[in-house]
Amino acid sequence: MKAVKFFKEVKLEAKKVSWAGFAQTRMLTIIVAIISVLIAGYLLLVDNILQTVIDFIVKF
Repeated sequence: MKAVKFFKEVKLEAKKVSWAGFAQTRMLTIIVAIISVLIAGYLLLVDNILQTVIDFIVKF
């Protein structure tokens, strides 16, 4: 019985939530995707630089 009451309360609380609209959700998704790509590019650049430095040290 506690589980049924819990899920009824969850349903009531979910109705009170102010959900984001489609346009806002789309815009935030695009922003997150762009930032993710930029961070991935930065990490790729740093990884390549560090790999070059390590290769130079090992060959030296």
